[in-house]
Amino acid sequence: HCEAEEGTMIRSFEKEDLCEVLQLWLSVNLEVHSFVKESYWLEHRDTVAAMMLEADIYVWEEQGIKAFLGLMDTYIAGLFVEREYREKGIGRKLLHFAFQKHAQLTLDVYAENKAAIRFYERVGFVKVKEYDEKATRQLAYTMTAKNELIL
Repeated sequence: HCEAEEGTMIRSFEKEDLCEVLQLWLSVNLEVHSFVKESYWLEHRDTVAAMMLEADIYVWEEQGIKAFLGLMDTYIAGLFVEREYREKGIGRKLLHFAFQKHAQLTLDVYAENKAAIRFYERVGFVKVKEYDEKATRQLAYTMTAKNELIL
């Protein structure tokens, strides 16, 4: 557990968090990836739930889970922040927490998700690859950052 601010905490995911984290994953994906068919997210929900149980997930808890970051080794499988909690530094704090454990992190982001790209660039990530994501037929970028660049 890491006390982030009074009344908030970054902590490791526990199995009991699965429903709450999965619901946050779904609601944020439907909101910020409106260019991807809703059925895509619904069809992948069970697969993602199984992957969550294998990943390193850090949650931001503030009267419930309001954000989380999922890691598979040094790959950020996702960073999700509930809409009302965005632009308050929570994503940055979760990244900082992850960078305390890894020297470098990589992620993929859809080109259409301009707000996410701006955020990642602001905190030190750079685009290293552009590709067409087969499952969704969307242009995506692979981005990477070293921990000395963050914050």
